[in-house]
Amino acid sequence: MLAVFTSSDLLRTICAYQGGVYDICREPWVAKPWVRATAADLGASSSFHRDSWGISAFEFDLFHFQLHFGPWYASHGVDGAKRLVACKPKLLSWVLEHSVRHGDADLLAALPATTHTTPTMINVAAYYGHLRILQLLMGRQAPGFSSAAVHAAAYRGHMHVVTWLVARGAGHLDVVKYLYGAQSLRNISLAINKAAVHGHVHVFDYLYRATQQACSTSALEFAQRRGHTKLLAYLSANHIEARDY
Repeated sequence: MLAVFTSSDLLRTICAYQGGVYDICREPWVAKPWVRATAADLGASSSFHRDSWGISAFEFDLFHFQLHFGPWYASHGVDGAKRLVACKPKLLSWVLEHSVRHGDADLLAALPATTHTTPTMINVAAYYGHLRILQLLMGRQAPGFSSAAVHAAAYRGHMHVVTWLVARGAGHLDVVKYLYGAQSLRNISLAINKAAVHGHVHVFDYLYRATQQACSTSALEFAQRRGHTKLLAYLSANHIEARDY
């Protein structure tokens, strides 16, 4: 019996089946009823992009919680956080969001996978370049990626994240939309020609509708040689003729 009570691991396992809370979880902020912000609370920020991707609201929600949890977590670490959410399951989503915002992969991996990943979490991780966090979120019933995640990563210059998102199926068109919208794709002719050569119909359609610029005759010849029949059918159906500018 003495061996049981002197073993911290065994004692913790036994206590996990008892009522009550751990001593480290008895601070006033733990019992506070944390609530989400409303649109009226948020107002308008100075960043259109962060607002549209949900990042401003995410960080507004998390700000006051982090003021308490941050110092506490610095003292008690991942093990303490695990005990915290075991005692107070309602805090799980808040701790999860903290791990996403700060790129804390060890904390995220230790949390129960009972809280669904939201699109905003994915956008936040992409915006801050937290690739490992994105990889872990995919195992937590993630809803998939939208173009917003690609935009957020590219906007901040996290091209390793953009590459990973595209490889996971975000799609070439999402990247092109971001680059064209940000006016970073200066040579539209080159982009349209590449879309034709590689048979990317959706990319070609997007750029053509935005610029009314067709591909070159040489790009069309490459598309024909490579057998991109869907692209050729698209050009024919829309009466688009190759043109050398």
